[in-house]
Amino acid sequence: MAKRTLAEITEATKMMPDDDKKRKALPKTPPAYETGDEHTDRLALQKLSKDLRAGAAAVKRSGARLILDMFYQQQETRETYANYVRAAEANGEPSEFFQLKLGNAWAEENQNRLALESFAGRYKVGNWITSIHGLGPITAAGMLSFIDIRRADYVGKIWKFGGMAGETIWRSKAEAEKFVTELMGGKKRVTTEHIAACAEYADRKLGNFQRSFDQMRKKGSVKQVDALVKATCMRPYNKKFKTFCLGRIAGSLIKTKDGDGPDKVNFYGHAYRAHKAWIEEQNKASVYEKDALALQSSVGKSTKAYQFYKDGYLPPGHVDRRAQRFMMKLLLSHVHCALFEDFYGETAPLPWILAKDDNHNQYIAPPNWPIADDMPGEPLSVLYEGSDPVPEGEGR
Repeated sequence: MAKRTLAEITEATKMMPDDDKKRKALPKTPPAYETGDEHTDRLALQKLSKDLRAGAAAVKRSGARLILDMFYQQQETRETYANYVRAAEANGEPSEFFQLKLGNAWAEENQNRLALESFAGRYKVGNWITSIHGLGPITAAGMLSFIDIRRADYVGKIWKFGGMAGETIWRSKAEAEKFVTELMGGKKRVTTEHIAACAEYADRKLGNFQRSFDQMRKKGSVKQVDALVKATCMRPYNKKFKTFCLGRIAGSLIKTKDGDGPDKVNFYGHAYRAHKAWIEEQNKASVYEKDALALQSSVGKSTKAYQFYKDGYLPPGHVDRRAQRFMMKLLLSHVHCALFEDFYGETAPLPWILAKDDNHNQYIAPPNWPIADDMPGEPLSVLYEGSDPVPEGEGR
């Protein structure tokens, strides 16, 4: 059978039934409790005082991550209450109690937002991040709290930390159990040689793997062999950081529109759209045919994506995800550059792909770069004061 063009397969998938049940649209009207007055709407809870904001600015990375988690949890709670209030009002049902809960949720979310804003605004790099159109204090606080530049001499380590480093080995539990069983040969006592062999099999640094193994052993009465298996099949990236980057920041940047003036251009949004257009051209030219055919078995045969893969093309969703990863890797390379130069006072090294591959030589400088001398904020050394030193053999 002759291969169909990308346009033909796209048109064909439009005729396929959509298995997803569409949710009933809720009214667009705002909940009745909203007055439009920011101060009135927050009366349910105490506002952050200057002392509390100062305390939030002084938290360390672990504290900022906790506030970030609370911010997103509260945001989801607020959205749930808002949906219920709209649905109740549309059906003529009482919603006063949930309006009160919604008002409280708004106040809680705003408190967390102000705390993150205070934390990010304390540091020079945090203020540089927020100076870029489309990035705000939430993004800045997340980058400062998740990334320890002392453990990331190259941006590739940050990409790997966020699950964006390309080919990544992630052993399944079955693979780990088989390897460990054969390695141990019936023995129950785990030696340093066993740990080193499993670290190599999992494609992880020995020091990182050893700490994972030790942490598993501390959790209750986990046997040594079982701890070795769990460490071998551990996720090779940080799930929360990946969700933060690709699930939250990327989506926000894509939706952000340009403002008035040269300093209000959505730099990363434009990079995303330009790269997506390039991928679409490559896709039309069947450049990704081999990859697409290999992915047939990863989706159900009744899905629209299968029709694309089957004909040797990447489906629209796959193309979009590739463009989003490019955008986030670009952003992270710029953040790495700023963190590195702030902490070490040296020029940050280029990403490996730019330094070693002649086919990739298009360096894209960070926006608002270099950081202005009068940019307010303290150096990263203040953030790292009192924290554990960089583990031996890692980072710089």
